[in-house]
Amino acid sequence: MTSYIKTQLLANWHPMRWVALGVGLFLIAGAIASAEPALGLLAIFFLFQAVTNTGCMVGHCTGGSCHTNNGKRNQL
Repeated sequence: MTSYIKTQLLANWHPMRWVALGVGLFLIAGAIASAEPALGLLAIFFLFQAVTNTGCMVGHCTGGSCHTNNGKRNQL
């Protein structure tokens, strides 16, 4: 269990994950400076996605949360 958490936090840092971390840190600084709780919640969302590597970030689907077609076209 501990090794899984360590791997999840420290591995697979792709560029979009770094961008999400940067956006989260920028937003948390703005939320603190302006005392805006809604901005803080948005910052926590981005930070959570970056740290835990969850969500769909520009084709880097992780955590089993993305459903893709794998190139199949929809039939009408």
